[in-house]
Amino acid sequence: MTGRGGIQAFWQGTIDSGVRAVALQTDDLVVAGGLAREIGTVTFAIQPGGGAEQTTAKFVVVWRWQDSDWRWHTDIWNTDA
Repeated sequence: MTGRGGIQAFWQGTIDSGVRAVALQTDDLVVAGGLAREIGTVTFAIQPGGGAEQTTAKFVVVWRWQDSDWRWHTDIWNTDA
């Protein structure tokens, strides 16, 4: 996805599917010049059809230093990890 509209549509679809909370945990962070690589885990609290469950996934994010701030550059995650 690209841009604010794409991100908003993704998260709205996530909420509509039953996800009620998202918790991120950084497990490793390396900064090298104007780039940073973050590895972590995410836990989704899901309530499909009134039930409750949790799903854990792993993620990798690349951050870029731009305009005096860290900007989210690239992100990938999966639950098959």
